[in-house]
Amino acid sequence: MNESYKKSLLFCFFLSVIYVTVFSYPSFFIWEFGSLAFITIVFWFSYFGVKPKLNEIFENSKFLIIPILFNLGAMLFISTFFQSYVRALFSFAIIIANLYLTVALKKIYNLREKAAIFQRNVVISISFLSIFFSTAALFRFYVQISITQLSLISNLLVTIAVFAVFYLVSYFLGWQSGTDLKKFYPYNLVNALIGAEFAWVGMFWVVNYPTFGNTGKMSLGGVPLPAVALTIIFYFLWGIISQKVEKNLTRQVLTEYFLITMIFLLALIVTAHWLPIS
Repeated sequence: MNESYKKSLLFCFFLSVIYVTVFSYPSFFIWEFGSLAFITIVFWFSYFGVKPKLNEIFENSKFLIIPILFNLGAMLFISTFFQSYVRALFSFAIIIANLYLTVALKKIYNLREKAAIFQRNVVISISFLSIFFSTAALFRFYVQISITQLSLISNLLVTIAVFAVFYLVSYFLGWQSGTDLKKFYPYNLVNALIGAEFAWVGMFWVVNYPTFGNTGKMSLGGVPLPAVALTIIFYFLWGIISQKVEKNLTRQVLTEYFLITMIFLLALIVTAHWLPIS
């Protein structure tokens, strides 16, 4: 077992302790998130050998994007489950995903350009999950705060946050693919703007999927449908962007992405329980 793998296991051990506290003591979430950020940054310095120099910290800060977004979103997502065993199983899966993620990021760090296909696929998959977890947490925040008089403010906050999440994840994926980021900049911006627009539209309804009953509490017990829809939309946008930049975008590829996206979106719209806000 090499040194990097040992550090990854140690990082995942500390993460598992944090996740146990999350579903055992959810009221201390701010402290738990602070602990997550601290452990991730310390691990980042050690794992990637980052020296305390401003230019080196800035250059390697890209490697913090996905671990922090993924784990913050996952922590918020796990805290919404009522059953302890579901939280435990989900936390275990997240810890395993973090192990694969850290190993993949190290591979990308060593190569600096394009990593092996498996590592790239791991990072891309967890990036999609980061979109889902983050947007699910944001829309749950919106549902909770929109019952007050701060509805417009919460709309703006969620829209800006979705824009930031879309841009950061798209930026990281563009960078790790080894392509010149100057080519990705306008695409990342358009990607983020489209995500923010869909997020704004999604806030006109309280929609959860799946729905397990007809009572008010039960109808809010599922996953926010806009989070699922935004993840699918990001899949479509990133697929088109990556194929375009790599000059592999053809009419057939575009049609395939479009059809897959529409099938999933239509399935969600048809099967969801729509509750208009009055």
